[in-house]
Amino acid sequence: MNKYLKSSSKIFAYILAIFALFLFFGRFYSYGLGATLIFLRWVIVILCFAMMIVLRFQNSKLIIYTLLGIVFLYSIEWTWYHIQYQSPKLVEEPSLERQAKFLTQNLKFLGGDDDKTLNTLFEENADVLVVQELTPEWKDKILLRFDSIYPYLALHPMNGTNGLGIFSKFKINSSKIVYSTANRLMAQSALLDIHGEEVNLYNIQLSPTQEFKRSGDEILTLYNTNIKARQKEWKHLDQLITYETSKNSKIVIMGDANTLDFELLYRQIRKKFIDVFGFTGVNMGLNYPYNVHYPPFPIVRFDYIFVNENITPIASELIESSGSDHLPFNAVLEF
Repeated sequence: MNKYLKSSSKIFAYILAIFALFLFFGRFYSYGLGATLIFLRWVIVILCFAMMIVLRFQNSKLIIYTLLGIVFLYSIEWTWYHIQYQSPKLVEEPSLERQAKFLTQNLKFLGGDDDKTLNTLFEENADVLVVQELTPEWKDKILLRFDSIYPYLALHPMNGTNGLGIFSKFKINSSKIVYSTANRLMAQSALLDIHGEEVNLYNIQLSPTQEFKRSGDEILTLYNTNIKARQKEWKHLDQLITYETSKNSKIVIMGDANTLDFELLYRQIRKKFIDVFGFTGVNMGLNYPYNVHYPPFPIVRFDYIFVNENITPIASELIESSGSDHLPFNAVLEF
């Protein structure tokens, strides 16, 4: 290895080490840095191993030990969070009589292929359908198509993106809407009777980034503003769930979280609730954006179905057909 390559490799190793340590300790102070760490974790670990191999024949023990320490820190941090994640109670013999199929769909309040979305929802024939971006026009279309299928309704249509709705084959004993501290409709809370079991269902739509576009801020500031808004909304919702439920309650949280699965907020939710698709799904579950020219395929996951440990996830699927910009998820749950 010539002198130039040796010098370049050392410089790159030091830059890598500084960047990795900056992310690791900066995660306590910035939501964006925390998300970046989670997203780039294994890339950084692989680069650290690669640089240790490159530098093994050089007199570079300090930087090699530093890179090895970074690998250790990153691995311990990943392990620490994952052992805190909720795990479901598995059943030896699933019972069809105690199962129900749930489906969540962001309808896209304007500009989608409404007939295609309706056809997908009809084909799925879920026992409980929750929707976001429910407008008065969307409400009329769904009721016209599904009136005889879903006798129990909890609907709060609104013009724009904030409307929510629950369509159920099971009795809805009670329901209410939930506003954030910023007075934005962010969720529905409903109590359903499913196979004789009381189930607390929460249909959520946390703040989308688009709501902050009017501010004219730069993209990173916009992202951090949105993250903080969603953090506050989840904290408020989590407090409500704690108030409304008990240790033995059966809880389903589903909808459009507008949250990436490598964000710190996702980690916070996973400490208390099980990601049904993450546990039973067969791919990454990328569901947004869909039906757009660029990018030509979904690149992130925004929608989720979470349950607490008192519910057993049986199966979950990303439905790869919709007229919306979000692909829907379904889940079969046993109560």
